[in-house]
Amino acid sequence: LEQIQKHTWYIGGKNEPEPEQPVPRKVTIRSLPSADDIDPDVLDSMHSLGCFRDKNKLLKDLLSDDDNQEKR
Repeated sequence: LEQIQKHTWYIGGKNEPEPEQPVPRKVTIRSLPSADDIDPDVLDSMHSLGCFRDKNKLLKDLLSDDDNQEKR
């Protein structure tokens, strides 16, 4: 084990720089003025996924000015 730990292949990667992480992108989310601006098929699809079980809350969150998971 000691010989392995001294081998150049083993120690060679220790001085390599960490790969640069991409800068997270900030996506601009526009507000929806009314429920009429929400595609009913998209709303039904989001609701049918199961993670947005409360359709009224989903609609309220989509129409809010706040940034939230429903809009991402």
